[in-house]
Amino acid sequence: LPSLRVTHLGEPATLRQYFRQQLWHANRKAYGTILRSSGGASGANAIFFSLFFLAALLLAAAGLVLAPLLSPWALLLLAPLVLVTAVPAALIADRANSPALFFRLGVLYFLYGLARSIDLLGLSPRKHSWKS
Repeated sequence: LPSLRVTHLGEPATLRQYFRQQLWHANRKAYGTILRSSGGASGANAIFFSLFFLAALLLAAAGLVLAPLLSPWALLLLAPLVLVTAVPAALIADRANSPALFFRLGVLYFLYGLARSIDLLGLSPRKHSWKS
């Protein structure tokens, strides 16, 4: 379309900018469209990761609350959150044949999941551009 204009604002240089970028890109309304059009067979990786991350985040929060009240064993509820970020980070680090990437990728997956979870819960009603 000749009237279409695209502005690329560059890549984030800090973890804060990356988080804000992911929050800005998150779109729970689009998730429904993707699921309806493909039934989750195509283009739904971000949706499934976001849902798994949100569930793991809620379990982790429950574990942190319950551990001092009931038992330190409740801290095991943090394990799914560690796994949901560590598994994809390990797979990509392995594919890149660079174990040193594991920790950095784990941090990025955590921030990605956190931003997408915030959007899924509707906690970011007024999103701002990640560059501002």
